[in-house]
Amino acid sequence: MTSDGLNWTFTVQDDFVTFQNGDKLTIDDVQWSVDKMLGNEARRLESTGYYEPRNVGDAAQFDSVDLGPGADQFTVKGQRPRPDLPFWLSENAQGPQGLVQPKAYTLSQVKSGDAGFEGYERAPIGAGPMSITDWVPEQKYSFERFTDYWWHPGNGFAEDRRIKFEFLNMEVVPEDATRVAALQAGSANLIEANVLMTDGIKGAGAEIVWQDQSAYNWILMVDCWEPDMWCYDAGVRRAVEMAVNKRQIVEELYGRGATVKGWSYVTPDSMGYSSALDPLPYDLEGAKALLAKSGIVDGKMANGEQVSFKINTWDAGDTPLLPELSQLMADAWNNDLGFDVEVVVGDASAVRQKWNNRQFPADVLVRTNEARFDGTSITSGGYNNKDIAWRSVRDPDEEPWLTNTTIPVRKALNDLSSTRNASFVELYKLLKEDAQQWSAFYTNLPWGVGKDIKPGTYKPWTLVPYVTAIWTAVPAN
Repeated sequence: MTSDGLNWTFTVQDDFVTFQNGDKLTIDDVQWSVDKMLGNEARRLESTGYYEPRNVGDAAQFDSVDLGPGADQFTVKGQRPRPDLPFWLSENAQGPQGLVQPKAYTLSQVKSGDAGFEGYERAPIGAGPMSITDWVPEQKYSFERFTDYWWHPGNGFAEDRRIKFEFLNMEVVPEDATRVAALQAGSANLIEANVLMTDGIKGAGAEIVWQDQSAYNWILMVDCWEPDMWCYDAGVRRAVEMAVNKRQIVEELYGRGATVKGWSYVTPDSMGYSSALDPLPYDLEGAKALLAKSGIVDGKMANGEQVSFKINTWDAGDTPLLPELSQLMADAWNNDLGFDVEVVVGDASAVRQKWNNRQFPADVLVRTNEARFDGTSITSGGYNNKDIAWRSVRDPDEEPWLTNTTIPVRKALNDLSSTRNASFVELYKLLKEDAQQWSAFYTNLPWGVGKDIKPGTYKPWTLVPYVTAIWTAVPAN
């Protein structure tokens, strides 16, 4: 990475990785794969109709992806610092940005008239530990172990990430009880669960493995941008958090499935975490004092207007009981602070769309979101980009946000040195104090492990809410 964080140069070792069609990975394959997502090739493919604009929206942040300067290198040139580029392409991408494919394979799809990912969906090829053999979209996916997978000690790696079983079938089963029944019957060896399913898993005689810090409870004070709004003042936003007994709620609702630590998307294993970010302690009298300082007494603002708003939420799979959590928060604010708060439970997609369309001004949103190590992207989107629909500030270049959050955010984002973690430690303390968002806890996701997997072997990664490290699972026989 260059000292200004704008450019990245990658070195590729030829003849080291084998694709699942038998081709050897080359510098041309890697450069092409990144170019068609972030560079001029992405823009060209959009102009031909191969991509829709939404498929290559990230390319607007980059100037080019070119071969060089060395024969085994390519360089990504950006328009803004991206010190998190490798992490963003790989672990943090929700799309195909990090997928490296043979250039000849994908180029043939382009020439044949396929649009977007149609060709890949018909004949998927990658370089991962398993190759896909059959699938029914959104229902079932079958895989076979790829024997030429490259990540193992024979190639100089400390860990052997080759899969220890031959076949894998993944099925989408929305019903909790059906997943537990499959585990008990032996037709499933690994199921994603939540805290409401742990008794059933134990009853099935299966092992429970916890994936800590998989997600976080995200509480947003939405669009509190006008001086006459009840939540415009940061002291008021802090007060409503202080008025919620978060530890008691977590103990009653979630037990081992949640931990009262961290702030928003920053959990203990995240870059920039410090204990100063942990949720504010329950302090009802302190909350009332902060409200009074801002002119809110017994639920009334200084102008006599009643503090009234909605908590918008939905039922979530990884973090259940969000409606119940929201109601307990509403009860605390109504009974102890004199507010008028209503809980509205909706469909997840519809609620997110209304939020992005600015339909919840001065309301509260209670949701779940995936945890992460590096908060660069979400910090930038929330506090430094007025075009992001879910941003926390109206315009980062307007006051009071320019002084309160934008300048400190940009300072931390631009720290590309060894002090970057320390810069984010200080930034996150400031953002917590600003209280546009907070969290009551982070989620720990339980997995049910069946009898065909040797007990104690499956070890999922922290900081992600989906199946990981499948290579650690050792067959029982």
